[in-house]
Amino acid sequence: MIAGSFKSRHIIGLFSLILMLELLHLSLWIDFGQALSRAMILVHFGLFLIWQPVWRGDESISLMNSGLFILLTLVFVAWLNLWFMFFWIILLIGFLGGFIKHNTSDQIIYMVTLAFLVTELLMGATTQIFNINVGPVAHNLFFYGLFALPLILLFFIRRKTTVTRENVDLLRAVSSALLISLVALGSLLNMYHTGTTYLDALIKTILAISFLLLVISWLLSPRFGFSGLSQVWSQSLLNIGTPFEQWLNKISNLNQELTDPDEFLDASMRELMSISWISGLEWNIGVHQGRYGKEDKYQVSIKVKQLTVTLYTRLVVGGTLYLHCNLLIKIIENLYTSKIKERELNDQIHLQSIYETGARITHDIKNLLQSLKTLTSIVGGDESIDSNKQALLKTQLPHLTQRLQLALDKLQSPRDVQQQDLDIKSWSQSLENRLKPNDIKIMTDIRVNHEIPGDLFDSVIDNLLENIANKKQLEAEITVKIEIHTDENNVRIAVSDTGTAIPEDKARRLLTRAVTSENGLGIGIYQSSRHAELHGYRLKLKENMDGNVCFELSKS
Repeated sequence: MIAGSFKSRHIIGLFSLILMLELLHLSLWIDFGQALSRAMILVHFGLFLIWQPVWRGDESISLMNSGLFILLTLVFVAWLNLWFMFFWIILLIGFLGGFIKHNTSDQIIYMVTLAFLVTELLMGATTQIFNINVGPVAHNLFFYGLFALPLILLFFIRRKTTVTRENVDLLRAVSSALLISLVALGSLLNMYHTGTTYLDALIKTILAISFLLLVISWLLSPRFGFSGLSQVWSQSLLNIGTPFEQWLNKISNLNQELTDPDEFLDASMRELMSISWISGLEWNIGVHQGRYGKEDKYQVSIKVKQLTVTLYTRLVVGGTLYLHCNLLIKIIENLYTSKIKERELNDQIHLQSIYETGARITHDIKNLLQSLKTLTSIVGGDESIDSNKQALLKTQLPHLTQRLQLALDKLQSPRDVQQQDLDIKSWSQSLENRLKPNDIKIMTDIRVNHEIPGDLFDSVIDNLLENIANKKQLEAEITVKIEIHTDENNVRIAVSDTGTAIPEDKARRLLTRAVTSENGLGIGIYQSSRHAELHGYRLKLKENMDGNVCFELSKS
């Protein structure tokens, strides 16, 4: 059924095209300007609407476009003259010349139609406008010949053709219309200048323009060794509105120099400001955004996937410049996306190496745990040890043994480990007992005794204190303070030190992904942050300045 529909549509379209051409020919050659020719032109426009392949029958045309077409048709028919016919045929030539056909039958149909229209323009409209007498023999030859030419299309009714929506290439359409206009006007100029007949001037003009086109195509063809001109032409098309090649080299250098995606995106947007006609721009992608330059008279927004860029320009951004800007933004977005994927791959490799290392240390932890169990049993029964040290060992070693056992259980079967909640008072008291010899100031303000995931809080505190201990190797005068505060709605624990601030680039990434560092700020903090999120808590860097570096753990 669909194939039959396509075939019938093709037959109707072909018959409409043949009748449309015949009526155009007869209206121009028989009693032009009278009632009969006006009626034929009116029917010609109706057949044009049936044949034209841009709008399909199942599409809706806006009321404004319909009214405009009807108005122009009525004006054309009411004030019908040869100049109107001249420009209408030029328009049809451009309309057909802009189509790109891949089917052989369609190509032949359009070539025959173009041949008819070009001949109609040169021998029909042009000769009548300028009252050129070509002689009765030539007149009859072209009259009957042009009438018979569209009938050739009847041989293609049974041929297979594709029925698709056509796209008009504007450059091809304009080039075709201008070229035929040049032939017509050049022939007239040659005729009046040399005093030859119109047919002689037409033939000479066609030969001259054909030779010119042959030379241009020869120079632009790389097969003849003149590839330099072709490259210049291609480069001129690319550099409309911006030095494309130079800009692309700069973006390529930025892509190699900057590994961080956000830094690359920021630098690329700054590079867009080097284009002379751009006054300012705004961009945003996800939570990242920026603004450079200033607003100007005109603006255009371009969205590529998640990246949205608004350009403020000193001139109107037409179709060509818009496509050009869209290409530039796509290049930036693709490079930015590739950098994000590269970073995620590096993080996965980093984490994979850590997980593999964890499997190797499982055996070492098992041996350490056995030794600590033995030591705990000996200390518990030996009364000769100093009582203070013995009390300290009795409080710390069992806790350490429990932590190691929990770590071992996680390494062996992480899904089977049961999380134990503790009340905040018991946990804080245990923390004070563990940290007594370390000169760490602990301040508590517990108003509500909340239940907390003890393993999470121990892990976060241990990671933060370990990082501070690493920092103390370079800054011995650091003091450490832990603040514990609770109320009815929240639990907040802050760990601060008086050392130097964390570098800005590292601080920005510290809690969102694994980083490499020589002072211990790396995977531990990142894992603590992810662990906190799983339990409904949030770990953040509250303060980061010299003399006050503070991390805070609280409910989300």
